Amino acid sequence: MQGSYGAWLQGGSNNTLRGLRLRDLGSGGMRIGEGSVPSAQNSIVDCSIRDGGHVFFAGAGIHATRTDGNLIEGNTIAGFAASGVIIRIGAGNMIQNNNVSNLGLGLLSDLGGVCLSYG
Repeated sequence: MQGSYGAWLQGGSNNTLRGLRLRDLGSGGMRIGEGSVPSAQNSIVDCSIRDGGHVFFAGAGIHATRTDGNLIEGNTIAGFAASGVIIRIGAGNMIQNNNVSNLGLGLLSDLGGVCLSYG
């Protein structure tokens, strides 16, 4: 167990993460974007992302920052101290048919199943 995300697409476009099973995570599950290389049009589909935030509580199940046109669909996200899905600074992202549950864990209170932030 380390303190980072299980998978991170930092730059690149048109990638698909499908059917991954991530659990017992030091921070969050999957991360898209952020950094100097643009990232867009990526998909996270039918993944199981569970039991995270053991080192850094603020890690979300899926966190997308400065990225556009991504699809987050059909995932199971559970057991995080923070939010299930966070989208920060992006446009045209589609979040649909995900099962998000068991968040906060009595550790954090500024969270949600899906959080959208443009600042």
